[in-house]
Amino acid sequence: MRLTVEAIHDAIVKTNSERRLRAYLEHIVWPVIEPRTPFKEGWHLTAMCDHAAAVVSGQIRNLLVTIAPRHTKSIIMSIATPTWSWVERPELRWL
Repeated sequence: MRLTVEAIHDAIVKTNSERRLRAYLEHIVWPVIEPRTPFKEGWHLTAMCDHAAAVVSGQIRNLLVTIAPRHTKSIIMSIATPTWSWVERPELRWL
């Protein structure tokens, strides 16, 4: 079996997406949810993903996110975080 550059890249993206919610959002969720909209980098996305990941790991018990509309809050908190967390912890329940 020969490894191609694309195969190596895909494996790195998959591994990184399993470990970091932010990478999962950019490489897995965004192309499915918003296929015609280019992903735009922003510090607020990383901050929301880091805090959501802390909730999943148990470091934060309650999290309230207040940010202006159209800043990807619903996609991160309602779509990306639950699906990302179920890969490692399928017993988790989300409201």
